[in-house]
Amino acid sequence: MESIEQAALPGLGVKGTADSGRSAQPASQAEDQDSLQALQKRQLRDEHPLRIAYLKGQADITQLQRISQRLRIASQAFVALLACLLGISVLVLIIEAIRSRAIVIREFSTPPQLADRGLSGRVVAGILLDELTLLQSSTRTRLEKRKVSDAWSNQIELELPSTGISIHQIETLLRQRLGHDLTVSGDLVQSSAGELMLTVRGESIPARSFKGDTNAIKKLTREAAVHIFEHTQPSHYVASLIAKGLSEEAVAFSERVFPTTTEADRPYLLNQWANALQNTGGPANAKQSLFLYRKALALRKDFTNVHNNIMLTTIVMGREQEAWEYGRNHLQRKGGRPSPKKELGFGQWNQLTWNLQAWRAVLADDARQYRGIGSGNQLRHPVIALIDTRLHDLESARFHLSLGSGASNDSTIKARTHFVRGRLAALEGNKSVALREMESFKSEYTNNKTVAANMPGYLCWVALAQEEAKLRKKADQTLREAGRYVNCLRFRGDILDRRGDWKNAQLAYADAVRLAPDLPAGYYSWGAALARHRECKAAMEQLAAAAKRGPGWADPLKAWGDCLAFQGQWKEALKKYQEASRLAPEWVALQQAIDNAKAHRYIPKQQPLGL
Repeated sequence: MESIEQAALPGLGVKGTADSGRSAQPASQAEDQDSLQALQKRQLRDEHPLRIAYLKGQADITQLQRISQRLRIASQAFVALLACLLGISVLVLIIEAIRSRAIVIREFSTPPQLADRGLSGRVVAGILLDELTLLQSSTRTRLEKRKVSDAWSNQIELELPSTGISIHQIETLLRQRLGHDLTVSGDLVQSSAGELMLTVRGESIPARSFKGDTNAIKKLTREAAVHIFEHTQPSHYVASLIAKGLSEEAVAFSERVFPTTTEADRPYLLNQWANALQNTGGPANAKQSLFLYRKALALRKDFTNVHNNIMLTTIVMGREQEAWEYGRNHLQRKGGRPSPKKELGFGQWNQLTWNLQAWRAVLADDARQYRGIGSGNQLRHPVIALIDTRLHDLESARFHLSLGSGASNDSTIKARTHFVRGRLAALEGNKSVALREMESFKSEYTNNKTVAANMPGYLCWVALAQEEAKLRKKADQTLREAGRYVNCLRFRGDILDRRGDWKNAQLAYADAVRLAPDLPAGYYSWGAALARHRECKAAMEQLAAAAKRGPGWADPLKAWGDCLAFQGQWKEALKKYQEASRLAPEWVALQQAIDNAKAHRYIPKQQPLGL
């Protein structure tokens, strides 16, 4: 047993020793690894705060870099924006300099003794500036006017870096180099006798001296302003002469200065020249006016007012159909019928076709833009009041007529005022007042060529008031004096019908239609007369023709509705009345007709002549 155990022990001992050697080595390595891992853990634990601090530092650095980059981008954008603004400002200055057509008043030269009395060079230039500004602002026109300024006010003294040059100096230099400014200067001296002498001179302005006593500085500067105005803005000066009723002087001035007028000013001067020539009256002058208007259009094809003036002159010559055809051709080029927009050049077309709302809207807009006066040579409010009478808006007519009462020294305003008052009285049935006002209008019309040139055919209306007042011979005489116009012929028909001469009345209506077949007024009067004679079918044919040629006119539609109401066609009558109401919403009789049609009532009424 012992030998066996002993024999076995060595084997076991050898085997156990070998296994122990083999397992001792991995244990040592594990211990090393554990030590290494422990060391690494301690190292990581010790390095962690440092790493956190480092990363925070890096984040702060990155944030600062981002802020710096943003600031750099913002500063670059700001510099670029400043450069753009500077470039735009310079471009604006250049464009304004190129377009500049100002009159610049420079400081006058005055001796010390006058300066001590308060008449320094700057004061004298300032007074002249005021007079010239007042003269220009009082001229009513849509044409562009020169800006009037002095050489020292409103200066911008911001200096550019490293140059010592102000923006004002740059602006002045650009305007001198690129613009079309006219510089005015002069001097004020006193003679040994104590008399003042004011001399003005400038580019394209011939030097001229004005003399007066020591207290006449306002008079001298006013005369000097007129001298400057007529040489720098000849078309506006002619317009101011026309507004004062000095058309013959305006013609003479235009003839004298036209050869020396600039190309840019010539179409405007030609237009005003033609206006003044027409105001002097006579067929020859009207023909010459047409020639001048056409020359103005040849120089400036978009001169809309000239088209209107051509139509007016053609009407003055008694050729209403030709004026209508001219207006139609002009409208076709413009692209359609005029509407309530800023289309001042279609006034005569609107009047011929009774396009009343559009005509009124344009004039009202013109009055608003030009402080109630309007851009033409005539006050707008009396014309608006006249249109209101045709729209049967009597309250509005009275209101606008009152706005023109302060300018009664103007012959055309006086004439229109009498005319509108006469029409208001006629529409209200006051025959005596209507006659008085219309007779006053006739006096203005026959004694003033300007009135006749601006209100062709209006004399025909006087005959209606005379006929209503039983002055038949006067009415016949007035119609003969008035000329051959559509209104005269249709009113002749109304008068003959009132006298019981139905046969010749119809011949007069036919003459009115034949004279101007594209105008609505003749058809309307004929249709209204037929309706009075209960010839409803024929009446509605004429009224339909009138409505077609004058779609902006309420009266033919109202008369058409009356015919339908007489026949008991209430639905159709109401429709016509409502169409008319959209064109003349303040017409009291029309509103009554609408109420009657709704109630199926027909109430015929005696109407004044001309309606």
